[in-house]
Amino acid sequence: MRSILASIFLSLIAMNLPAPACAQAIVPGTWSGSITDPSGNAKSVTYSVVRAHNSLSITLSQTSGGPPVSFADIRQVGDSLLFNLAAGRQGARLDCKLTRQPDGGYEGSCTDSGGQHGRMRMVPPARK
Repeated sequence: MRSILASIFLSLIAMNLPAPACAQAIVPGTWSGSITDPSGNAKSVTYSVVRAHNSLSITLSQTSGGPPVSFADIRQVGDSLLFNLAAGRQGARLDCKLTRQPDGGYEGSCTDSGGQHGRMRMVPPARK
């Protein structure tokens, strides 16, 4: 009898818990943020995040100008956003892993084939 009551009690508690952050999809819109190269030089950027059907598209643009760079092979795995992009030296491929932050943004590193690391921060659009 105690085990039945305990099971019911635990079930009721679980139903009232919020969905875990890993279950939250990245919010579409214009995100702000920064990129920092391996030398420590930081630049402000914006990210255009578009969700259509079951696909996700993200494009990085430098606020100081320059051609936009599209993320490729985007995957959300738990609290991680994984992708690659051709934005390293002479268009070298960067493998990136960003982790969801408590504020809903993502932060992490990108690594080139030579093992050099840069940092990336994505800040979600303001909630309306």
